Amino acid sequence: MCFERDMINASNEVAWRSTLAWRIAAAGTALIAICWVYGLPSGGLGSFSYDSFRYLAGAESIVETGTYLDISGTPQKVWPPGLSLLYAGVALLTNTPIDQAVSTVNILALLLSAACIWFILESSVDRLWIATLCFVAFLLNTAFLSMHLKLWSDPPALAMNTASIACTIMAARSLTGRWYKWLMAACA
Repeated sequence: MCFERDMINASNEVAWRSTLAWRIAAAGTALIAICWVYGLPSGGLGSFSYDSFRYLAGAESIVETGTYLDISGTPQKVWPPGLSLLYAGVALLTNTPIDQAVSTVNILALLLSAACIWFILESSVDRLWIATLCFVAFLLNTAFLSMHLKLWSDPPALAMNTASIACTIMAARSLTGRWYKWLMAACA
């Protein structure tokens, strides 16, 4: 009996160490991705979209006047204020210009996306080495990383989408009996 219990404890210890090693590899990959983002060329008009000017104008008007104004100075009624509020809030909290707050928001979005993608892969793939390879392939994709250098709404939107998927998976896994009905209700 004691021998079997010792074997089970030893097996659990090896599994825990293996899981820790793969998690450390995933964290190292995220660190490499952040360094890679800073090494990619950025800036210039190529990093702007049609929406970018409206986001910046909205954020600057929020910081300066406390109201959400368009580029022309009229009250904004078409574009939602969420991203401009986020940029303005980060600019105020970090005491940096709004155009520099964009890179802070995008790096935070990259970190949130990475954490959520890792959670999704770790919870759905049985072999952690496969999950780690998928994570590395996704996170070190240059097209994905270069998106985080631009003033687009895509990085924060992707981060929110991956976070909502990760939360849905976590909630669905915690409900044993009626998880499918709960998932359908959450998607409605």
